[in-house]
Amino acid sequence: TDNRFVIHNKFKSRISAILKDASGGLWVGTWDGLYSSSKDNPEEFSKKIGLSSNLITALYQDQKGVIWIATHGGGLNLFHQDRFFSITNNDGLPNNIIYCILEDQRQFFWMSSIRGIFSVSRKDLLDVSLGKKDKIHPSLYSLEDGMQSSECNGGGQPACWKTTDERLWFPTTKGVSVVDPENLGVNTHVPLLQLKHACIDGISYSIGEHADAPAGRGDLEIHYTGIGFTAPDKTTYKYKLEGLDEDWLEVGRQRSIRIVAIPPGDYRFRVTACNNDGACNQKGATFTFTINAKFYTTWKFYLLLAMFLGSLVVVTYAFTKKLLSTRKLKKKYKSLQLDPKEALACQDKLFHLMEVEKIYKNADLSLNILAQKCTVNPRHLSQIINEKLGMSYNDYINANRIKEAQRLLDHPDPQKWSILEIGFMVGFSSKNTYNRAFKQFTNMTPRQYKRRNTSSS
Repeated sequence: TDNRFVIHNKFKSRISAILKDASGGLWVGTWDGLYSSSKDNPEEFSKKIGLSSNLITALYQDQKGVIWIATHGGGLNLFHQDRFFSITNNDGLPNNIIYCILEDQRQFFWMSSIRGIFSVSRKDLLDVSLGKKDKIHPSLYSLEDGMQSSECNGGGQPACWKTTDERLWFPTTKGVSVVDPENLGVNTHVPLLQLKHACIDGISYSIGEHADAPAGRGDLEIHYTGIGFTAPDKTTYKYKLEGLDEDWLEVGRQRSIRIVAIPPGDYRFRVTACNNDGACNQKGATFTFTINAKFYTTWKFYLLLAMFLGSLVVVTYAFTKKLLSTRKLKKKYKSLQLDPKEALACQDKLFHLMEVEKIYKNADLSLNILAQKCTVNPRHLSQIINEKLGMSYNDYINANRIKEAQRLLDHPDPQKWSILEIGFMVGFSSKNTYNRAFKQFTNMTPRQYKRRNTSSS
């Protein structure tokens, strides 16, 4: 009778679960990792290669061949497509300590934990593990549902059992809890939802009106509550701040939200409540508000700043140009010694030549000719016109010509001379020069000037 049992010493720690898969392979869960073997040498799996915890509590293979691994502290794991995936409380699992796994005819998984029994669809578990969904939405059962204790046992195996009538049995610290998934009523009554209080940067606003908040930190605090008559303590919430969030954010049973440092803009806060079976109030509740920007961050400020800087550049350019022109003139006339009396006499002669003789009507008039008429050196004449009259020679002559042209255009008989004839009469030798000079001194063309005067008369 010797050697009836073979001692397998390949496992390093206490064995907590054993599973024979559909292909005949053996899976062994221990307190220090997971082993898979169809031969004498088992393959070892641990946290180093993907498990969320080395302490295995239960093993289960579903009808599709996926291996599910319950752990103590690491939530739920699955071995799929030669990879390990994990689902923890960060993904919506009620607790990271799971004692056993059962599956009902609807392909819902039932698991026990220290917080009670919960069920979730196999599809949701796979979608979350593969990244197709953010969170699972399990239904959690505890004292409110008739259990004598919400803390299940998992120290011994099996820690749950499925009988031939499809009922599920779970040991707890106060007896056995039995559930019949096929006859379990579903709560279809969604909770009513009410916003109670909204505050932006410490200022309270009416819930039913759009809030227009002044520029500030952008801190929003909002309180709400769901009203349900079936398992009200299991009402959960999720919210979305349109204008900032792309997806809904689940906050469990939390009945207030604080969002800080919201940028300036228009927003719509939405919140919804879900009952214990995941049915949600689709309408939800909303609160719209605007956070105004500080003036120095608005486009109006930048426009004014751009206009100011542009004006500053123009003024600086004009000032610099004037300064350089003045320095150039001083340098130009530095060597010339102009007697003040001669300069005054020259100015008187210029006035007589322009106002009485109207010498500017001579189209061939030049600086040298005008200097001869004033009996001064041409450079002295140029200096007098520049420094005393503040103009260049050409501008000085053209200014007098345009003044005379305006007088002729204002003649009571508009048909006496044409506009071009007047230009030639006052000393211009070409139409383009006439028009350009006229616009320089009047900001309009000769035709515009005549039309304006005709209409005003």
